[in-house]
This record gives sequence, C-alpha cells and structure tokens, in this order.
Amino acid sequence: MPTPLTIARQRTDAQKTAEVLGQEMSSYLSQLLKSVKFFSKQVARQEKCTNAAQQTSPISVGQQVYIRNFVRRWKDSKFEGPYLVT
Repeated sequence: MPTPLTIARQRTDAQKTAEVLGQEMSSYLSQLLKSVKFFSKQVARQEKCTNAAQQTSPISVGQQVYIRNFVRRWKDSKFEGPYLVT
C-alpha cells in the first residue's frame, strides 16, 4: 500500500516532468518558427528568380515545338508534334 510520502513524491516528479516538457516544447516551437521563417524567405527568393526566368523564355508565341514522349512503347516516336505555341 502506498504511503502518503510516495504519493506526494510522485506528484512532484510529475510536475517537474511537465515543466521540463513545457520548456522542451517551447524551445522546439521557437526553433520551428525560425525554420519556417528561413524557408519562407528561401521560397520567396526562388519565386523571384523563377519569374525572371519565365519572362526571358527562348520560346515565343507562334513558334512550333515538339514535346518529348516519356512514356512510350518501342514503336512510338520519341517526340510528339509539332505544336504551335499560342
């Protein structure tokens, strides 16, 4: 049969464990927030570069292009087309 002393000791251990878990959780969340900010900046920077690359595309309207057929059988041609860019 547990004595009152062991029950009280168990409660304090549980309280300490909760405090430690709370500290770990807060440090985890702060690190997660820093990571999210870092990746958000990275994505925004990448989007700017992508938009600049799309504006200087080597293919213009009115040209004919061929599209590569990646899923094909042995008798099919490697490219499909020509298609007119609109």
